[in-house]
Amino acid sequence: MSEADKIKMDKIKYPIAHKLGIAVGSVIVLLFIIMIIIGIIVIHGFVIKMMWGWFLTPLGLPALSIVHAVGLGLLFKYLTWQHSKNDKEEDASISLKLITAIIYPFLILGLGYITYLFM
Repeated sequence: MSEADKIKMDKIKYPIAHKLGIAVGSVIVLLFIIMIIIGIIVIHGFVIKMMWGWFLTPLGLPALSIVHAVGLGLLFKYLTWQHSKNDKEEDASISLKLITAIIYPFLILGLGYITYLFM
């Protein structure tokens, strides 16, 4: 009996276990995606905190914690979000969007640091 036949027989003999395995795998993938999203949000909060400290704290505003920076970042994202029906955006792969979401904040942080050095 081949491996594929064994898997088919297991699905027939143990349908609940098979469905449970799929559910557990789906939950693991969902948790992984949530962890990635939280990580990206924290990275954005870190960039906001640093930029705030470099450019607004010297003007007399209080320093921000990461939590406040994350909150402000989410608020800014909410207030400036716009739905676009750009076909090119839909064609971009998820991995490209993920890489962009991770690299972009560090690019902005680097440019902000260079600007900070001229102050």
